[in-house]
Amino acid sequence: RPAGKLNSVDSVYYDVKPELSYDITENHALLAFYRYSYEEDRTGTENQERTRNLIEISLVFQYPVQK
Repeated sequence: RPAGKLNSVDSVYYDVKPELSYDITENHALLAFYRYSYEEDRTGTENQERTRNLIEISLVFQYPVQK
């Protein structure tokens, strides 16, 4: 690091997460999402880039509360 720049930060971050939800029945739902993350660190002598991709699909059971 150059002298006098001990606390400098030069980074770029992106995080995108679109989601979908579909109610199959009153007590069942299907959830799906995709997540993309990007990070670029420019503080060192070489730029470091990291990307992540995640896909999740869930079937949710909601049991009705009996009074």
